[in-house]
Amino acid sequence: MIRISSRVDSTELSRIQNFFRGLEAETQKMSVEATNRVAENLKNFASEYASQEYYITKNEVASNINVLWASRNKAHATLLMRGRKFSLQRFAFTSSRTQTLQAGAIRGNLTPIKRAWTMTSSRNGEFHIFAVKKQFMDDPIESRKKKNITVLRGVSIPQMLGTDRALEKFDIKIRSELERELGTGLDRILRGG
Repeated sequence: MIRISSRVDSTELSRIQNFFRGLEAETQKMSVEATNRVAENLKNFASEYASQEYYITKNEVASNINVLWASRNKAHATLLMRGRKFSLQRFAFTSSRTQTLQAGAIRGNLTPIKRAWTMTSSRNGEFHIFAVKKQFMDDPIESRKKKNITVLRGVSIPQMLGTDRALEKFDIKIRSELERELGTGLDRILRGG
């Protein structure tokens, strides 16, 4: 589980509140609203980012992200990413009888996988990519046993969105969005709205 938190820095909030003496309730409400809008925008941004980097749809990513909203008693919002590794067939693969199966989760990166094939699982009836476990690759008799075969899996939503590159992009997005949202909120307070 990965938590990405967007919250107004307490020293920044104190500075704003001191500047607007007597408007503590309005500035607190404004900061909570700004934080929640940033969290919602970040969820959309994370879904868009993952769908550009991986063979997955934005809706699949968004359905695996929960937002714990900020409130008057809790000054930060948190994005919780959940989910197990997806079966590799959910991403991208090519399969033919004459060529080695190729599969991959990252866009533009299909890798050949020796002794792999596609079929419907007898357990749950789902379509998967199966392969012989590496330690049994060279032994044709051992490789035929069911226990030596595995379902190939790709990555999970937390793995996709937990890379250093992704976290850096999220950090930049959070900072720019918070700055914009707080500026808009302060303008609204100044105008008496």
